[in-house]
Amino acid sequence: MASLTAAQLPEALVTKFIKEVADDLYGQTWFLNYFQKGTEEFAGNQVQFRTKVRRNPSGGFRSGTRLARPGKFAMKWATVGLKRATFSTSIDRVFMKQVRQSKPEAVVDALQMDIADLKIAGQRKLELAFMGTGDAVIAQLNGAHGAGATTFTVEDPEGRTHGAARFIEEGAYLVLQPDVPGGEVHVVADTVSWVNQTFTIDSTATGGAVPALPDQAKIVYGDPDGNSYNNEPDGGVAALFSSAANYLGLSRNTYNAWAPTSVGAVGDDTPFNVPYIQQILDIPKDVSGAGDAAGPDLLVGHSSIWRSYLAEEVLPKKLNVQVDGIYKEGIQRAAWINGDRILPIEQAATAPYGDIIGLKSEGWRIYSLGSSGLEVIPNVSGGNLHEIPGYDEYFIYMAFEGNIACRLPKQQVRIRGIRINASNLPR
Repeated sequence: MASLTAAQLPEALVTKFIKEVADDLYGQTWFLNYFQKGTEEFAGNQVQFRTKVRRNPSGGFRSGTRLARPGKFAMKWATVGLKRATFSTSIDRVFMKQVRQSKPEAVVDALQMDIADLKIAGQRKLELAFMGTGDAVIAQLNGAHGAGATTFTVEDPEGRTHGAARFIEEGAYLVLQPDVPGGEVHVVADTVSWVNQTFTIDSTATGGAVPALPDQAKIVYGDPDGNSYNNEPDGGVAALFSSAANYLGLSRNTYNAWAPTSVGAVGDDTPFNVPYIQQILDIPKDVSGAGDAAGPDLLVGHSSIWRSYLAEEVLPKKLNVQVDGIYKEGIQRAAWINGDRILPIEQAATAPYGDIIGLKSEGWRIYSLGSSGLEVIPNVSGGNLHEIPGYDEYFIYMAFEGNIACRLPKQQVRIRGIRINASNLPR
């Protein structure tokens, strides 16, 4: 890059830096390492796959030669919608001036800083989407707030008092109650307290007094143009375990095989207990009817859960285990040992506080456009820098286009309500 010019910049961004970001982002986003890419193709804005919702084999002992007739068998179509997540960073006038003056060292340093931010933002958004409900809610208000409020108390989308404020960043554009037609409230976060689960708003940037808002008003990300980002992959973990009647278009009430297992009550009230992880392994064997072939091969939870796990002296566990075929060479993780099975433990920063989630990885699919799902968005002139009219400044965009879907819901299980020690949470 010793002679990088402004004209060469788009190609250099794509062939070197953006490609490295896409590869790193795909490799470091944990669930993309475990789950297979779906073979079905998108037709327009959706993809469908056939799934068995009733198997019901019958049999037993009786005299005579009469054969047992099988029970009622049922196959249905599940529908997965096409969703898009975009990540962006900007290149400012100073950077472009250095490009034109052919200062490659400064250019490389500036690029690496901007691209690092892009990668962090992309990884966080993808992981949050996998853990999400499909409507992109990052938090909800904890209690009603009167007109003109400037400080807001939040809880997570399922009513837990810890872990919601961590997804609200200082300076972020937010939309309150995006699901109320004509009632959207656009604000800009000023300060955020993870300890108190509160955020204040920037009154100048928000542009006007905030009206009265009800308890549990939803919060999603927004942008300076007044848009709300309340749409995300709808096949994720929270969507799978939600109380909604349908998942991917199929009724969980009609087809019991389409419902996962959730154990425990909402709340931070249950101490970490040795049998919990064994429950995660045993329950799917019983409820799915698949015996020893059923059950998770991956455990997921926030690091606050796994600190309790590692503190339990009696638990069978192994540290720094290398799981062949899943992690890149040299990356090590803790794991749960169950007989001859080793289950990797993924400490997901976006996982809900108080949950231990057991996933059967072969039951999940990533549906995406393109080979990796991560693409650079070209501008209309064919390059990959989007010029901001009137400024010597450019945007770089990258997108993930696709969705996530669970094809074996009955073999996924979640333990809820593990006690969280608030004093150990991030500040």
